[in-house]
Amino acid sequence: MISVEKAGAILRCAQSDLEEIVASLGGADVLDHWDVMNVALYSRSRVSVPELGLRILSRLIGGTSETWSRPLEIDAVVSAVCPNGRCRGGYWKAPSFEGTVQSGMESDGQRFRARIRGRTLGQHVSRIADPSLQKVWLGFLSSFNYQYVPHALSANIERTRFTGTGDCIGASALIIHSMLEAGFQARIRKGFCWAGTRPTYHKWAEVVVEGETKRVDPSMAALARAGFLPTGVEDYCFGNLLGRVLPLCSGDEEMIHKCDLFAGPVDFDIVSTEEETRRQVRGFVSRPPHTQ
Repeated sequence: MISVEKAGAILRCAQSDLEEIVASLGGADVLDHWDVMNVALYSRSRVSVPELGLRILSRLIGGTSETWSRPLEIDAVVSAVCPNGRCRGGYWKAPSFEGTVQSGMESDGQRFRARIRGRTLGQHVSRIADPSLQKVWLGFLSSFNYQYVPHALSANIERTRFTGTGDCIGASALIIHSMLEAGFQARIRKGFCWAGTRPTYHKWAEVVVEGETKRVDPSMAALARAGFLPTGVEDYCFGNLLGRVLPLCSGDEEMIHKCDLFAGPVDFDIVSTEEETRRQVRGFVSRPPHTQ
């Protein structure tokens, strides 16, 4: 839940509009964060926080398939902290990213930091031509709308199917389910989308077509279909990833930590080295966010 003031900062609307929204909810003192984000996204004001984020991504990727697939040079820092505040140090194993080199690993036992350099794949394969998969794809696009969803609900495929809404996690799970039902080998892949100095966690689908692995990005396609990304991205995502997506290596996607008090995967943060420098100047100490 968030305050009315915070909701106003996300919506970036006139005070009278904010008061009307609050009144429609019975004059609540706090509002649901996810509801506010979705109202902001579909407000069509062009100035709300989620709309501005997608406008930035649209400018970064450009307007043609050549610019959408253009590889991106990566220079970033991965960091994590043991979730147990009494950790006295232990073992760390960082995830691996496709096409990157990891260097400068540092750890005091409780905290981990590593620098990664490289480039995204940036490949343009081609749109999938298989008729059965095209039917799955068109069925998905006609029945799904992108929405921000709490992490606890985003992986609930029954909820996603019932409401026809979800984020990249729900969209990927839904289309994977349909691909498997149609008799194809398919799986979910994870990574990060570089939409600015702070990459966002992202999921998409991989499907095997005539022995070749193709990448399908249902959530980006849904955003394009809703008019938030350039015309053509919807078709492009049926076989391709945007060049600004950095995949985690399959089978090595988790940050693992072991100590006397904890053993298992932990949340991790990833920011550009430029952003990390700005944080250090501001004296900002980050805590790894919950992935979603």
